[in-house]
Amino acid sequence: MTNKPQPTANVEVKGVFTSEEAVQNARNAIQSAGIAPETISITTQSFKPRADINQTETFDNAKNTAVAGALLGGIVVLFISFINVLTPEAGPAISPDLTGESLTFIVAVTALGMLVGAAGFGLIATISGVGTPKEGTDAESLDRDLLPINYLLIVQGNADKIERVAQILQDNGAQLIS
Repeated sequence: MTNKPQPTANVEVKGVFTSEEAVQNARNAIQSAGIAPETISITTQSFKPRADINQTETFDNAKNTAVAGALLGGIVVLFISFINVLTPEAGPAISPDLTGESLTFIVAVTALGMLVGAAGFGLIATISGVGTPKEGTDAESLDRDLLPINYLLIVQGNADKIERVAQILQDNGAQLIS
């Protein structure tokens, strides 16, 4: 019976870099140490914080469309109210004259329609305006709010190689993560 060498399990080491130059230098050093390029991967990640609400169209959209919604809601309900009041076939809700109770009904329902229209349209516009930069906002100023890009270098291999790679990563300024 001969002793065959047991295969070693593949493990990986991960290093985070804050500059592209540093991650490329580390990759070159790892390849120079004899590590196969197909065992090395690099990914980037950047986070953009949510834009300040004052830099977006949110309030302007909500205000303008709430007015439009109120007008549209009022007109539609006013029209329906007149049909209800003036057409006996539409329903015996109120008397067919345009005095007293009928006018109160029309005004109240129209106001309710305006309120519902303003709220509905305003909500839709608010949601659609979030994240939309205001006209005249400098796109570059929004990009300056980006947090620094991080580069993640991952190397897979056996435990012996990984120890060498971890040292190379640290020598090139990486923060090792698990």
